[in-house]
Amino acid sequence: MRASKILVVDGSGVSRELVTRILTNTIEQAVITPCKSGREALARLAADRYNLVTTSLVLPDMDGLDFCRAIRQTPGHQHIPMIVISGDADQRLLKEGFAAGVTDYFDKSHGYPAFAAFIKDFCRRNSGLVGRVLYVEDSTTAAAILLRLLERHGLQVTHVSSAEQALLRLEAMRQGREGYDILITDFHLGEAMSGGDLLHAVRVRFHFTREQLPVLMMTGNDDLQTQVEAFHAGANDFVQKPLVEEILMARVRSLLLIRQQYDALQRFAEEGEREAVAF
Repeated sequence: MRASKILVVDGSGVSRELVTRILTNTIEQAVITPCKSGREALARLAADRYNLVTTSLVLPDMDGLDFCRAIRQTPGHQHIPMIVISGDADQRLLKEGFAAGVTDYFDKSHGYPAFAAFIKDFCRRNSGLVGRVLYVEDSTTAAAILLRLLERHGLQVTHVSSAEQALLRLEAMRQGREGYDILITDFHLGEAMSGGDLLHAVRVRFHFTREQLPVLMMTGNDDLQTQVEAFHAGANDFVQKPLVEEILMARVRSLLLIRQQYDALQRFAEEGEREAVAF
């Protein structure tokens, strides 16, 4: 996760300073905005966009979980990662954290030096929505809606209206002239090739693996046989129309993480080969 604008909310000036210092040293080019109350933080969120929020479980003017619930109702921040920092968070967060929209929490009893390692791991686990999408959809209306949604979540999207056009993009990808992290395509397309035909070409003609180019298929029906055939042909996942934003983005995130793990393994292998040659 390349978080650049971070809101740090805590009633304790000492705690705000410690968290701010660790985030600044851990996340590259982070811009930290400290807030001493929930109301101050909500005002900031209403006026600007942020990439991450950290909050104490107990704030001077409101409960920390109520604060998290309020963030989920703030336009533009419904899906923002939220970390609760508390020394007595275990039982309460296990019971109420999910419903409040908490992404993760850090137990202060481990000490603030451990917070740096926690943040590094958190950023690694929540880096899914950084990527390039090849999106295939022949409906102008549906494409416009999903394009806005994907771009609002920070993704770079290339839209084409047919499988034939997508094949040209994928050929450019194979030759190294273009690059995509995930393919999203409707199963039913208006030209000669269907989404299923495109999926077949991805796996058989271009030999892109499920990890190298994850594919998310969309369809307007709930035909189980179609889904089974798509999975056998090499689809990573399947979503039905009308799309539910939370479900769609959760699956997109999962597939982007698969691609990122693939890239990391490739870099690791290449570094190993270079070290072997040097040795």
